[in-house]
Amino acid sequence: MRPLCPPLVVRYVGTSMHPTLREPEMLEILPYGDRPVRAGDVIFFRNPENSRLIVHRVRIVTDKGFVTRGDNCTVDDDVYVTRDAVAGQVIAALRGRRRRTIAGGRRGDLLAHWLRVRKPIRTYLARIFRGPYHTLACNGAWKRLLPPSLRPRTVAFQSEAGRIRCMLIGRRIIGRRDDARGVWQISFPFRMFVEEAEHRRR
Repeated sequence: MRPLCPPLVVRYVGTSMHPTLREPEMLEILPYGDRPVRAGDVIFFRNPENSRLIVHRVRIVTDKGFVTRGDNCTVDDDVYVTRDAVAGQVIAALRGRRRRTIAGGRRGDLLAHWLRVRKPIRTYLARIFRGPYHTLACNGAWKRLLPPSLRPRTVAFQSEAGRIRCMLIGRRIIGRRDDARGVWQISFPFRMFVEEAEHRRR
């Protein structure tokens, strides 16, 4: 077996792999060497049609190549990815000093299935609870129940796409600023912990 090359480190840009990967994380990519590419692996590859660099998960391994899809996408990519187009497997995501392992193989495949099931369930529940949730969110009193270390705060990151403003609770990103529309997009159910005036002002 040939020795493996040292891991590559690249910046993740885009939304197609949310919530598994998020800007502005740095990705640790391990070249495959003689290892097989497995269904469930998150791979870094060059699109054979337009040469764009992409990070998506392998859904199916076929004789023609690999069928891939982003964890945040509803359909498979429309091209087969050949082995020579794959630079390596994403094995970790780094944000500052924090390093998260990215599951591949069978575990990664199960995670991708769960994310695809979870999305419509969350959408359905959000519709049911939209009224009460909006009332609680506008109240803003829930924020005062959080300890100071867990109260929402905003941070800014610089990415290749430009400046990104995020809202965090602890280390978790709960929202992003849509500068084009002048609003914050905050994940359910964290809107309850952001005061209305604060939400509009920032």
